Amino acid sequence: MGAHPMTIDGVNGVYFAVWAPCAMRVSVVGDFNMWDGRRHQMKRLGDSGVFELFMPGLKAGTLYKYEIKNHRGEPCLLCQAPHVSIFLQLFDVRNQHINL
Repeated sequence: MGAHPMTIDGVNGVYFAVWAPCAMRVSVVGDFNMWDGRRHQMKRLGDSGVFELFMPGLKAGTLYKYEIKNHRGEPCLLCQAPHVSIFLQLFDVRNQHINL
């Protein structure tokens, strides 16, 4: 889970994965897409609750957040901070952290 710089088929980028079992949609947002959750939507992996996305060309250190649309279609921003439980973050809709 989280963000991991990697190379897939010779292409450098960042692989994202997050567990959001009740989400309708999860996106990666940041300056690279003008914080627009429609631009980089993650793929749901079956019924696992895990969403993933590989973003070619993105570099380590890029600021990002996850935009999660809940079952009512309401978006909220979620950061993936080290050493913080994902469960605590799901309830912190006013979270002001930005991921690196």
